[in-house]
Amino acid sequence: MKLAKVFKENKQFTLFSILALVVVGVAVFAPQIAPYDPLDAVMLESLQAPSSAHPFGTDKLGRDLLSRVIFGTRTSLIMTLCLVAVIFVIGTFLGVIAGYFGGIVDAVIMRIADMMISFPGLVLAIAIAGAAGYLLKDVGAEGLVEGIAQALAGEMPLSPSVRRALVGSVAAEGIPSSDGGLTPREVEVVRWLAHGLGNGAIAARMFVSEGSVKQYLSHIGAKLGVTSRTQILVRSIQLGVVDVHDLPPVAEDE
Repeated sequence: MKLAKVFKENKQFTLFSILALVVVGVAVFAPQIAPYDPLDAVMLESLQAPSSAHPFGTDKLGRDLLSRVIFGTRTSLIMTLCLVAVIFVIGTFLGVIAGYFGGIVDAVIMRIADMMISFPGLVLAIAIAGAAGYLLKDVGAEGLVEGIAQALAGEMPLSPSVRRALVGSVAAEGIPSSDGGLTPREVEVVRWLAHGLGNGAIAARMFVSEGSVKQYLSHIGAKLGVTSRTQILVRSIQLGVVDVHDLPPVAEDE
């Protein structure tokens, strides 16, 4: 009865509790709730507006957005729980160390904790992306987000303008043409990479998923004997895999 009284007297708590149960329910029963497979791509149904068949519409690959949102709830919930668990373990460990040793150890740990709490996470991520690569002030919000993701993944993000300048510089050496052992689709990936496009933009133009683009880049790197996107770009141009003078133009907003 006391619990019922708490819910009755605290309407906001009751509302948030119901929403939390709904989110957990959607995450747990996602396979039963989702009307389609979130990975099922139907190119003939790409970029459809919301309808009775697809209440949220479809994406560039023809995948049902409602199904992807439902399954995304599961992924978000799992990642959140994992993050909380990791923070709990690390925080408890550091707290025990600080409390046991005290003195300088306690002061150092507390000052580090104060800095982590006071420093905005987004600003830190932007700083990491800028230090790990070359992002200019004219990069858009989408490019900034992708640059941060690339930096956290261990890659070197480059602004489109920087990458195009690099392409022109390397191409000026006049290297003879070669296929570099790449397939036509891999060459196409390198061509879009030379324009300074990210994985998402390349995937949209090739009508594949971002995961497929990453696999292409992995295979290209293995064939060319390099690891990073920048090295792939430079090496492919040096080998003449891509003729930069024949690259089609790309809209400025991309």
